[in-house]
Amino acid sequence: MSRALLREPQGLILRHRPVPSPALGEVVIRVAVAGICRTDIAVARGELPQVSQHVVGHESAGIVQAVGEGVDARWLGARVAVWPFASCSRCARCLSGETQRCQRPAMLGIARDGAFADHLVVHVECVFEVGALSLREAAYAEPVCAALSVLDLGLSPDLRGVILGDNRIAQLTALVLQSAGFLQVKVCDVTEMASLASDHYDFCVESNASDEVMAVALRVLRPGATLVLKSRAPHPVALDVRIVVAKSLHLVGANYSDFSAAIAWIARNRDSVAPLLGSAVALELFSEALLGSSHNEAQKRFFALDPDEQTPAVASPKMK
Repeated sequence: MSRALLREPQGLILRHRPVPSPALGEVVIRVAVAGICRTDIAVARGELPQVSQHVVGHESAGIVQAVGEGVDARWLGARVAVWPFASCSRCARCLSGETQRCQRPAMLGIARDGAFADHLVVHVECVFEVGALSLREAAYAEPVCAALSVLDLGLSPDLRGVILGDNRIAQLTALVLQSAGFLQVKVCDVTEMASLASDHYDFCVESNASDEVMAVALRVLRPGATLVLKSRAPHPVALDVRIVVAKSLHLVGANYSDFSAAIAWIARNRDSVAPLLGSAVALELFSEALLGSSHNEAQKRFFALDPDEQTPAVASPKMK
């Protein structure tokens, strides 16, 4: 049997289900570590729509335990990270081979069973070998992939930037920018935003969109600057278009970069990433981990589906 954390009409339920079997082109992964994301917390609290009775979670790493028809047997036993978006195989991007940029992907933990389970079934195109990375590091590949997308926007390293929101994705985005030679980037906590100079920054990355954050972003950007939209708020956020037009601002969304590039980036920056990785706790502690009132926004927390992966938290330094 396989443990699985489901979001049912009455709330989160930990159930035992038969170990799944892979279909054509699929693999079964024995999940070792699964990251806890703000998206998962929103699903757990009922703030984000999810297909009823699906397993929660989308950031994971583990060992390939079984392969379906058409999948090379070399995958058996492979240590892998999971790209959490199943491609539709029908849109223009999928037909051109860009399945990671599918226009209509099905997200694990929302549109199909996710990673907070002992076993996860995905198409083989969603698994990536992780080399010498630990499985906890590998489970962090999805957030890194999201942060790396900022480097795909063509911003020059000599620009002056600010990241609004002193949280995990803000700290990670700052690390990614610093590793690419951006030396004039400030991470700003919400409590410090009022002190930021107006019309000062060449680009701004929002990491936790709200009406207040967007208003500050528009204020601190110089005319002609770039506003990078990074977060995925579960509710509409106000944006004063009059200021956007008056300042001739550029608005650009930063979604995801290449997943294999994220794995390689972690391998090159393991020492820098380590302070962002928090504790890995047992799945049975799901209520506190997902529904608790206090969450450490500085560190990523994980579920350790494999007891050997349980770890204590480490101190996380502030970055300014």
